[in-house]
Amino acid sequence: MSDETETFVGYVFKINNLVISLPVPPQHTMIKAIVLPVVLTVVVLINFHASSGQFPPTIPGKWRNPRIQRYFNYICRRTQCGFENVCELRPMPCLVPPCQDGPSCIPTPGSISKPGRCPHPYRIWAWRARCNTDYGCYDSQVCCHGFWGSECRPPLMS
Repeated sequence: MSDETETFVGYVFKINNLVISLPVPPQHTMIKAIVLPVVLTVVVLINFHASSGQFPPTIPGKWRNPRIQRYFNYICRRTQCGFENVCELRPMPCLVPPCQDGPSCIPTPGSISKPGRCPHPYRIWAWRARCNTDYGCYDSQVCCHGFWGSECRPPLMS
């Protein structure tokens, strides 16, 4: 009877408090060459997706997507708004053509933010950037950014 000691060969990943161990037999070097890059890619994508933007938000309850903010900086680059005004895409009523299409200056009475908060970005399924700040929305609606777009919604109060 031989005294053989089996050693662990594989990968161990620790993400926050979650430990993932992937045992790989030593004779399967091809599996080791494929598994490591795939697992590392998944870990990097999860961390990148969770940390993009402002976490914690600069305005509590209102996460802002940095891609949408860059888009608005681009489309508003030639629009000069005055004091307490913000460049937005809010459609203005047009009674006599030709009508202005594109960004325009919206007055913000003292604040960029309206009261209320937005749902988590995963719950916003907008695919277009329809607003950047709360004043791109009518009445008491607030601008909620998701991971792919933004939309005006009634505020969540709590």
